[in-house]
Amino acid sequence: MELLINSDQSLQEAIQELTAAYEADRYLKVKVSTGKQRTLTQNGALHLYCRMVSDAMNDAGIEQQVFFKPGFQVQWNERTVKDNIWRPVQLAITDQESTTKPKREHYSLIYEHINRKLSEHGIHVPWPSRGLE
Repeated sequence: MELLINSDQSLQEAIQELTAAYEADRYLKVKVSTGKQRTLTQNGALHLYCRMVSDAMNDAGIEQQVFFKPGFQVQWNERTVKDNIWRPVQLAITDQESTTKPKREHYSLIYEHINRKLSEHGIHVPWPSRGLE
């Protein structure tokens, strides 16, 4: 059972449905999520943005250092941008590691922080108006 409560009426209906379910089995396990999570469009835009950032950084000759050894560098890709740039900034802002957890409004805040830092290296990647098609 999944309930969406977004009005006083849907709240009352949910209470009735939960009460009926509890009375039938005398046991309920309920998970509550508040705030709207990212949309499918935001999810697609995040992946497209990470790909665009990796392309821009690679084009600018900015590679990532691996194994913490100077001189051992590899190019960026969508996954490494997401894991090594987006996710740490997201974690600092939202205290959430999974990219599915932040609320919709957090995406623009995370983007602004990353964009500001990338601009120090002469890189600007606009947030995609549409996600992956």
